[in-house]
Amino acid sequence: MAKVLVIDECSEFREWATGELLRNGFSVIVARDGLAGLQRAVEDAPDWVLIDAGLSIQGGEEICRRLRGDDSTRDLRIAIWSSHSDEDQEIAALAAGADVFLLRSRQTANLGEQGRTLLGSRLPAGLFAIALDRGGDSEPPLESFALASAAGRR
Repeated sequence: MAKVLVIDECSEFREWATGELLRNGFSVIVARDGLAGLQRAVEDAPDWVLIDAGLSIQGGEEICRRLRGDDSTRDLRIAIWSSHSDEDQEIAALAAGADVFLLRSRQTANLGEQGRTLLGSRLPAGLFAIALDRGGDSEPPLESFALASAAGRR
């Protein structure tokens, strides 16, 4: 059973995501803030992490960067989600190393399916979103790998 860590300050979204993921066969760990989420990611070794973009103390992008910067969590699949459709926020999330940016209202209706798709990708962590933009999980062109390396990831 795949394990997911949900990092969200809003109890309503945490509870909804937990229920949706449990119904879809995932084991769920929750954290109420980014710092607790970082600790849980190291201690509990989830298969993927769902992070709220709008975390107040450290934003979702910063938590993502820190996960990518730690040897024990660098290869996790990471989804950042938000209630707001904001292209700048999506770009920032992907630049921080998220594999995918999800809009809560539209894309998370099938959160379990999103998680299975994320886990099923053969791409290195952080390059999944590039392939989705190209219409599948086929290998991205070499310039995509150069972009990821330039962002400080391997």
